[in-house]
Amino acid sequence: MTEAKQSIDAVIEVSFEGGHKVGGIYTVLLSKSEQMRRNWGDNYFLIGFYWPDDARTELVPEEPPPEVVPALKRLADRGIICHWGRWVRGSNVRLILVEAGDYIMNDVPSENGADKRINILKWDLWKKYGVDSMMMGHDFNEPIGWSTACGEVIEELTQSPLLKGKRVVAQFHEWLAGGALLHLHKKKSPVGLVFTTHATILGRSIASSGRDLFRMVFEGSKKGSVVDPHEAYNYKCEGKHLMEVACAKNADAFTTVSKTTAKEAQFILGQKVDAVLPNALDFSTFGSAQKLSVSHAKNRKKVKRFLRSYFAPFYDINLLGCLIFYTCGRYEFSNKGMDIFIDALGELNKRLKKQKDTNEVYAFVWVPSGIAGMKDWVLRTKVMLDRIEELVDEELENVRFELIDSITSQDMKALKKGTKVSDRFVADVTGLVGQFKREGAPPHCAFNLMYDENHDMVINHLKRAGLNNGQKDKVRVIHYPSYLTKSDQVLGLSYYEALNAGDMGVFPSRYEPWGYTPAEAAAQMALSVTTDQAGFGQFVLENTKGKKGNGIQVLAMEGKKRSDVVTQLADFMEEVALMDKGDLIELKLNGRDIAELSDWRRQIENYITAYGLALKGSIKRVKS
Repeated sequence: MTEAKQSIDAVIEVSFEGGHKVGGIYTVLLSKSEQMRRNWGDNYFLIGFYWPDDARTELVPEEPPPEVVPALKRLADRGIICHWGRWVRGSNVRLILVEAGDYIMNDVPSENGADKRINILKWDLWKKYGVDSMMMGHDFNEPIGWSTACGEVIEELTQSPLLKGKRVVAQFHEWLAGGALLHLHKKKSPVGLVFTTHATILGRSIASSGRDLFRMVFEGSKKGSVVDPHEAYNYKCEGKHLMEVACAKNADAFTTVSKTTAKEAQFILGQKVDAVLPNALDFSTFGSAQKLSVSHAKNRKKVKRFLRSYFAPFYDINLLGCLIFYTCGRYEFSNKGMDIFIDALGELNKRLKKQKDTNEVYAFVWVPSGIAGMKDWVLRTKVMLDRIEELVDEELENVRFELIDSITSQDMKALKKGTKVSDRFVADVTGLVGQFKREGAPPHCAFNLMYDENHDMVINHLKRAGLNNGQKDKVRVIHYPSYLTKSDQVLGLSYYEALNAGDMGVFPSRYEPWGYTPAEAAAQMALSVTTDQAGFGQFVLENTKGKKGNGIQVLAMEGKKRSDVVTQLADFMEEVALMDKGDLIELKLNGRDIAELSDWRRQIENYITAYGLALKGSIKRVKS
């Protein structure tokens, strides 16, 4: 047990995504929960936003300890309702979902009479911390009001008999939880205050606009300069940006998730981080490599079944030795490098078409978008394939019976002559095949979009890359813009099952503070591609010392031309496409080993160190 761990009695973590599955921080909290439970047991508290629908599936209500009941009553009297219980999906750690609508909108005394609390809070943030939120709307007001209410919850809890006199650290994720940190800072609370930014608001805005954020950060670092503050006003995110600045400067320990983001934070927020807290995964939930190999065969069978129903109506395909590549994540076309993925597939297609007897490559773009259901013909061909398989199974049973009958009756003449399928089977199958076949080539997208396909960036770029899903193409691509769930009418795979089914996940991100997707792909025994502009990519480079031939490929993107990055990726794709099956399996195992370096059992120590820094910082802050 580390000295820092011994000095911390309780940890309170505040996040808008606590018990609310909406983004990457949920994955951080969920996968980390077991380690938090092991280290602090019931002295670990996760505080989240109360969403009624999520509460029904995430929270198991329980009676709060008697020591905190008076505190919860006082909070309720101020309009702050605490839903107390256990996080059923998160190792049953304590979860408090805070409902603060009345608190936020109640009229309270102010210098000018009565005013809505949210307006008073915003005015207070301006006076004390320079947070200009005059032009900010509901998407700013609600998190600030809620998180300030969370600050009052922490204040009450730490003054209750449950935690009074204990050494407590509170961690706040992103600006959305910043109101709690600044409330406790203003009150000179002895709680150690940790602020964690996973990605700066302004940095993400700059990157999303197509500007080269990494070049800006690199040049700013050389000069020791920070971003022009007016940039936040240009992107209309000044309130959120200034909250980040205030939290970073007033935290006892300012942290972020990667060295990449640490440089960004110093340039964007003007504050050097105190500790880097790499994201991680709980590998105990994924099972062994042997177990994943078994599930790979089962999940891959489902994907191949879909590929058959999607492509076979148009022309003959060979799925025997095919490879399955994919990308997935938010629909951030440029940030996530979807254009690089598509262009590399286009280059791979050209190369493979020049070679004989190469395996076919099927690629998925699993990026959710606005959809209006599966295309009718996709559903129809699936139904017909179901029926064809039923007929084949029935006929095989008849053929099996005939073979066994010939053998047991010792009728070797009949056995040598062989068995024939029935005329009825031929007739039934012939009729189905006539309905199954289609003219032309399969479209790029399996779904009807809620907007004109001609305006979809993925589809347009596939066309520009010459990926037309033609019979002569060696690389065929399906845009599958639906969330991956078992209830899916066609694939019927969960997110992790889909990753496990493929051979390689490709994530050539231009902007990625960490990047869970390449780690998750490798954890599911698929090859994985990331970049040196992603936090996870930097983590891999540091832990492999840049060694070549790994199951997690890190593309050199920083300072490179776009065309060079595409060529790097196409080279690796071609290497994989031509690889011997045994070598492919060995490379997948290597990737899994590298990914396991980001297991929470290792990475939790970084959190413990940061908590120790915060506790020491709080002592100095309170005395000052």
